[in-house]
Amino acid sequence: MSKKALLVASFGTSYKETREKTIDRIEDRMEGSFPEHDLYGAFTSEMIRRKIAKRDQDHRFNVEEALKHLKMEGYDEVVVQPTHILGGVEYEKVLFQSAAARQNFKTIKVGRPLLHTQEDYEQVIDAMAKHFDFVDPGSILFMGHGSEHGADSAYSKLNHMLWQKGYENTYVATVEGYPTFEDGLEYLKQRKEGKVRLIPFMIVAGDHAQNDMAAEEDSWKSQLEEKGYQVEVRMEGIGELLQIQQLFVKHAQDAAEGREILWSKEGRRQ
Repeated sequence: MSKKALLVASFGTSYKETREKTIDRIEDRMEGSFPEHDLYGAFTSEMIRRKIAKRDQDHRFNVEEALKHLKMEGYDEVVVQPTHILGGVEYEKVLFQSAAARQNFKTIKVGRPLLHTQEDYEQVIDAMAKHFDFVDPGSILFMGHGSEHGADSAYSKLNHMLWQKGYENTYVATVEGYPTFEDGLEYLKQRKEGKVRLIPFMIVAGDHAQNDMAAEEDSWKSQLEEKGYQVEVRMEGIGELLQIQQLFVKHAQDAAEGREILWSKEGRRQ
């Protein structure tokens, strides 16, 4: 009989409270949906792994270490489900490390990131519209992470689809990509509304959300307030949303059933 494991690979966070509401809940839902698999977790951010190991003595696997451990424990079928939003640098890291380990398992299957298919975008928008009440008066500015990777274009697509659906009071800007915060300011200027809700478009409400978005100084919040906007902060990672958690479960199920990226000892099928 095959010994099966499900590895949930997250960027990670050093903020315990948001981790418990997001990554831990996603892992719980995965475990409940895969009774024949043993659940393992990994963080892809080496900086976060070092920080929590030193501060909290919380030693987390990265994907490479986790896969080596699974081999030692005798697993032969592995599903790896990343909880990254984009198919960018961190997601590709998961792909490369999984591919490198393919000779160690009968099969290793990798699920898609949150935003991949058209249906993914539709479901993410629907989840956010319901949870954050897009019909509430005022503008909503989401903070995404952003990337130099080509997958950064997902934010522009998301904006376009939001507006197509009539949610013209919403805008997704990023910390490290495009659209920028300055683009978000221009959007707010054109909206001519004085009330703004700031919400992280990130799985966790971690360092970027706590500091770059919501700190009292040198943040999106403080800059908006200096320009006269009334700012409300929603300190919630989208990983808290049930519909988002369920979408990750679906991606893992698709992977387990061979509808995603699959490696075997003979090579790769997609």
